[in-house]
Amino acid sequence: MGGGYGPVSTAGLIIIKANPKKAVGSTILSEGIVCVMGFLILTMLGKASISLNPLTISITIAACLATLPGAYITKKINPDQLKLIIATFIVLLGVYTIFKAFH
Repeated sequence: MGGGYGPVSTAGLIIIKANPKKAVGSTILSEGIVCVMGFLILTMLGKASISLNPLTISITIAACLATLPGAYITKKINPDQLKLIIATFIVLLGVYTIFKAFH
């Protein structure tokens, strides 16, 4: 849904000493549930449609194709390396957000 709480949730769980793999998994699971429920509620309220437009189809296909490699990489990677990767991407996302806010 684009709320931006994924990086905050993942980083917060890691900061409180959660296993990085479990932090990624639980964040992804919670985001998935929120997205499905949000979509269903918006559809019931008549604010969204179940029509299959090209954007919906391409995003769904990309998400499905990324699922297995993402899970495999998360399983195989060293937790310390995963922490470093997550931290790097969160910092880059923050810098990008600040840049976009002022330009």
